[in-house]
Amino acid sequence: MPKYKDLLLGFIAGDIIGSIYESSDGNKTEIKKFLRKDCKFTDDSVLTIATADALISKSNYSDTYREYYKYYPDRGYGKAFRVWAENEYAQAYGSYANGAAMRVAPIGIFHKNPTDVIIETLKATEVTHNHPEAIKSAIAVAYTANLIFHTALDKKEIRNQKLNIIMEDKSFYERVMTKVKDKYFTHLEEKSKKRKDMLNDIIAKLWEDRDRKENPTKYLKLDRKTKLKKIFNNE
Repeated sequence: MPKYKDLLLGFIAGDIIGSIYESSDGNKTEIKKFLRKDCKFTDDSVLTIATADALISKSNYSDTYREYYKYYPDRGYGKAFRVWAENEYAQAYGSYANGAAMRVAPIGIFHKNPTDVIIETLKATEVTHNHPEAIKSAIAVAYTANLIFHTALDKKEIRNQKLNIIMEDKSFYERVMTKVKDKYFTHLEEKSKKRKDMLNDIIAKLWEDRDRKENPTKYLKLDRKTKLKKIFNNE
């Protein structure tokens, strides 16, 4: 599929050309020379190709992203993503940055139906960026790629849509985002409770350590009782 390949090459070319301007100030539209010696591909390209690979091979997004990270570890990933990629048991870390949006364009090319684009983008995004704003921006990027690849709209017509995910079943998108928000805030509450419990345990231990130093005799008796209890209970 030549057009598919051309569009992906366009994404990667944009990443390479823009790599030297990513952290710079000033007018980035006035680029006198496209390719310079210090241009390079970044994590944007790596994870975009990883997304395409996962779609074609029907692989798990988490495993594919971690695999590509191992191949190309020094490409400018964010700190949170690096921690996630280096730990196979790590969960999504609640980021609302653009790390997911930068990698999901292939989904809009691969799927023609906008509803499928939303569902697949959600799968690819929530493995790391489970914040509603991150998911919303990722859907916008994938949907834009979908419009470019699967419709005859020109630049002006696409821009006029303002990335509002205007489609036949807009209510589906709204229902998805409602579920995303509910799931995210439930996750936040659970995470907050765990941190609070952990903090309380740490404080209790600190107070006990202080009390042990000030009242060693008291704890000597308690420790003996605990040991005897364990012996009698065959622990």
